[in-house]
Amino acid sequence: MKKLLKGIKAARDRIAGVRTFYVRGSHGDRYVVQDIRREERRGLFCTCKDFTFRRLATRGRCRHIRRLLDAARRAHGITRLYRIAA
Repeated sequence: MKKLLKGIKAARDRIAGVRTFYVRGSHGDRYVVQDIRREERRGLFCTCKDFTFRRLATRGRCRHIRRLLDAARRAHGITRLYRIAA
């Protein structure tokens, strides 16, 4: 695993089109955030209860997804977590 910032780690994925990150919550819980870019499914997904129950109301982004995207922007100046290989 590669550590991006405090509380965020990237896993080594063996599945094409999937990036997995482990994000530490405010109370110390660890959540799995996945950026999936496959033909049958696309988008960001989180294992927290907020994402599961309020996904449509919050436009699909819980605080863990927002934290991961903000960390990627600050660290690397990027807006996407996964780059499709040509």
